[in-house]
Amino acid sequence: MLAKIKEEAPIFQHFQEVKKKTFQPLENDISDFTMERFSNFLNSYTKAFNKVNKRKGALFMGYLKRSRVNESSDFTSHIWYMHKNAVHHQLVKSAANGSMIVITH
Repeated sequence: MLAKIKEEAPIFQHFQEVKKKTFQPLENDISDFTMERFSNFLNSYTKAFNKVNKRKGALFMGYLKRSRVNESSDFTSHIWYMHKNAVHHQLVKSAANGSMIVITH
């Protein structure tokens, strides 16, 4: 999954709404807060999936990996890697058959 993270101001505001306190750069880490949001999303999805499918256990393996995309060439490299990786692990037969979700808001 490739996700575009908002600018810092809306994240600070969301932090304040969720944590009921003002974001303090010396005490709080915006990266940790963002990853916590993704973790909560994936945990909720897992619980719903498990309930619908009458199963138990994890759906995702390991910790989320993340990297910053600063240049358009970085973006292209990440997209290529995601498609190539799906082929490598035999999830799809070719990169043209892969699917990608881009979250941009």
